Amino acid sequence: MGEELVESARNYLREGREAEQRYPVHETLSLFTRARDTARLAGDSALEFDALTELGWNLAQEDVTAGVEFLREALKIASYHTEWRRIPYPVNAVEKGFPSVSPIECEARLAAALGRMGDSGGCLALASAVGELRLRAVSLNCLMWLGEAFTSLGMFERAVDLLTEMPFQTGTVNGINLSVARDFCAMGELYVMWRKPELAQGYLNLAWETAWAKSWRGIVCRSGVARARYFMAEELPGRKPKAALTTAFKVLDVAWQDGRYVDAAGALLVVAQCRLEFGDVDQAVKAAQDACEYARSYPGMPVALREEAFVVLQKVARITGRELLAGEVALDPMESFSKRVASLEDADVRRTMKRRMAWGVEV
Repeated sequence: MGEELVESARNYLREGREAEQRYPVHETLSLFTRARDTARLAGDSALEFDALTELGWNLAQEDVTAGVEFLREALKIASYHTEWRRIPYPVNAVEKGFPSVSPIECEARLAAALGRMGDSGGCLALASAVGELRLRAVSLNCLMWLGEAFTSLGMFERAVDLLTEMPFQTGTVNGINLSVARDFCAMGELYVMWRKPELAQGYLNLAWETAWAKSWRGIVCRSGVARARYFMAEELPGRKPKAALTTAFKVLDVAWQDGRYVDAAGALLVVAQCRLEFGDVDQAVKAAQDACEYARSYPGMPVALREEAFVVLQKVARITGRELLAGEVALDPMESFSKRVASLEDADVRRTMKRRMAWGVEV
C-alpha cells in the first residue's frame, strides 16, 4: 500500500509539473495538492516537501500570501533533514531519498514570493543569505528565483548578474527549453522595469514566440504583459501603442481562460494606458476600474501591481476630470509603497528602491 501511495504521489507531482505552463491554474494546483496529500499519507517527507514547494510557488503566482505559507511549511519539513542542504546537490537526488527540489531552491522561491507580497525586508534578508551560496551547484533555477527577488527591490544590477549566469545555449525557438524561456522572460521584465527597453526586446520576443509555439500559456501571459509594456515604454523611440494593445488583448484572452488574474490585471493596465493615448476615455476608465477590481478581489495580488492599478486609475481620473468612487480610493499606493521601503534595514537599498519603483510609478 505504501509503495502504491508513493508512486501515485510521484505521478501527481510529474503531471502537475507538466501542466504548470500548459493548463489553467486551478488544474495545476489540484494536481500538486493531490501530490502533497498522497505523499503525506505515504509518510514520504521528501515527496511531501517537493509537492508543497511546487504548490506554494504556483499558488504564489495568483495568491502570494497563501503561497508563502505553503513554502514556509515545506521549509519546516526540510529543517528536520539537514542532509538535504548538501552542496553540490545530488544529481540523482530522488534515488538517494532526497527531494527533487533542494531546500535552498525553495528558499530562493520564498524570497521571490516575499518580494511579490511586499515584505521587502524579509525578501532582502533571505535573498542575500541564499545568494552567498554556490547556486549553480544547487540548481540553475535558484539564479532565476533570486533574480526575481532582487528585481522586486529595484536591485537590477544584482539581478542581472544572477540571471546572466544562466547558460543561454541557444537563440532559436526550437532549442529553447522551459527554464531558458522563463529566464528570457525574467530578463525582459527586468530591463523594462529598469527603463532599458532596448535591451528587453530580444529576450521578450524569444520568450513570447517560444511560449506560443510550445503552448506554454503561463509564459505567454507573463512575457506578453512585459512585451506590451515594452511597446509603451517612454524611453523607446517610436512607441507602439497599437502593438501594445494587440498584445495585451492576446494576454487577456489566455489569462481569462486559465484563471491567471495577475497577468490579466497587468494587461488591463496596459489597455487603460493605450486607450487613454487613443483618446478613448470611457474604455480607458473601464480598463483601469477592472484592474483595480482584480486588485481588490484578490488579496494575494502582488503588492507592486496593486499599487500600480490604483495609480493608473488615479491618473486616468485626473486626466479625464472624473471623480473617484469610494471603493476606488481603497488603497493609497504611496502609503503602501512607503511601508515596503520602511521594512528595509539597509539604507542603500531603501534609496535604490525609492528611485526605481516598479513599472513606472514615480515617487
